[in-house]
Amino acid sequence: MKKKIKSSVYHLDDLGIKFDYFGEVTLQDSEEILEKISAIDRQVVKASMSTQNEEPNVTPIIC
Repeated sequence: MKKKIKSSVYHLDDLGIKFDYFGEVTLQDSEEILEKISAIDRQVVKASMSTQNEEPNVTPIIC
């Protein structure tokens, strides 16, 4: 989708950019977005799991 928007630029000047894009989201666009979000979710879950399993390297101070 980002490629569609970038490729739709039809006017550039010092004060603005005009696009020839009407904002349609196709099934393929939705699938690509979902795959990217799913990949990020998998990374977050993996990082969360490894953080939960690590024992802290801090010795408690008893007063």
